[in-house]
Amino acid sequence: MITKTDFLAYIDAPRHFWALKNNKYDLTLSDFDKHLIEQGYIVETKAREYAQRYLLPNYSTDETDLVFQRACEDGEFQARSDILIRNSTTNKWDIYEVKSVTKPEPEHYYDACFQTIIFEENLDIANVFILHVNNDYIREGDFDLGLFIKTEDVTQKVKELKEDTLNKMKDCLFLVSTDNYKLATECFKPKECHCKELCFPNLPADSIYNLSRITEKKILELRDNDILNITDIPDDFSLTSNQRVQVAVAKRNEILINKQAIKNDLEALTYPLYFLDYETYPSAIPMYDGYKPYQHMVFQYSLHILKNPDDKELQHYEYVVTTQNEPCKELLTHMKQHIGETGSVIVWYKPFECSRNKEMAELCPDFADFMESVNDRVYDLMDIFKNNYYVDPKFKGSNSIKDVLPVLVPELNYKALDIQSGTMAMTGWYEIVYENKDQVEKDKILKNLLTYCEQDTLAMVKILEFLTKLA
Repeated sequence: MITKTDFLAYIDAPRHFWALKNNKYDLTLSDFDKHLIEQGYIVETKAREYAQRYLLPNYSTDETDLVFQRACEDGEFQARSDILIRNSTTNKWDIYEVKSVTKPEPEHYYDACFQTIIFEENLDIANVFILHVNNDYIREGDFDLGLFIKTEDVTQKVKELKEDTLNKMKDCLFLVSTDNYKLATECFKPKECHCKELCFPNLPADSIYNLSRITEKKILELRDNDILNITDIPDDFSLTSNQRVQVAVAKRNEILINKQAIKNDLEALTYPLYFLDYETYPSAIPMYDGYKPYQHMVFQYSLHILKNPDDKELQHYEYVVTTQNEPCKELLTHMKQHIGETGSVIVWYKPFECSRNKEMAELCPDFADFMESVNDRVYDLMDIFKNNYYVDPKFKGSNSIKDVLPVLVPELNYKALDIQSGTMAMTGWYEIVYENKDQVEKDKILKNLLTYCEQDTLAMVKILEFLTKLA
């Protein structure tokens, strides 16, 4: 049988569908994948309660008219609906698909269309809806289920997608019958691919997929001309200015350095320098008052301080909130003791930290002036790399600190840490605070959290030292 899960793999990439049906698809889940699945279960549970309390009364008073997880088949296809409700007056059924997102993506509409096509062979379907999380909901007091869930009527979109979906389903039938995976189109994201040996068997290290912000259309143009290596891209091929710089650097295999631009940026910094980084936890259901669904709740910070250019000793401060209380006030109370009224605050990817600061100012008005002062002094160290002041072909088109650091400061290595990413930190914090762990295990996770976040700010210190020597 070809299930909805199979079909969604096809929407992701036809070759992924082939791999899944032929046991060539890596089903290993990352910590973040597991987190998303868990959040999905939570939203689905709330959606069922929402259907009982808010939807069913509009149709009928008979609870047998509300059906969860009904399965239907049509030939070689099988679907299982999240929610079905029968209108007792018309005897027609409405389909409600549950998505744990704040805004449905294109694949969600294809999903709803696939379900509808199969159920129409078994039931008289009237309308199709998607239930998703309402991003405008702000928790105040008790959790409000009626405001948390949002209903989107997708009946018309499903009709518009029906012919295309049927064609895709026919292609699925064909691909199930063939042993030749090359007849299925591969994906466009090698870093995220679950069957790299099928989609990208001979991908060069410096491939076209490493081009910054490259579109699928451009990838197709290059692949149609048998171009996979960045160094083979013709000089007259249409690229953005940033992509053009990246290609030029790769072809020359030389580092591009704009020393004057780097010097100008660094000279504008005001000492003391505060290197700041946060760790956050996003929850589908807001855990505390004042939060929206999936809003990043800051539970940890790391701060390195360099008082003056000649100071050889760094000061380091850190804090993790480990209680089940809303963490903002406790965290800011500690942090405010160490960030003075003057001095540049250095971060990596300014929009994230500044957004968190604005949100915390709203949550804790007593700290609003402090947060505004911090934001006014923020300097984004990533800008030097984003603005092409320093471009190394080893960055492979990325400005992530995880890609820049090992090139410039190879002695600092995230791979040696027990927690190696923000998603691992996020799930680790939740285990400490909300799961039934013994104290030894909690202490171990806490130590790893502190080590990871400290490395983020130390990484910025070392990268700045590297750039200062150049300028």
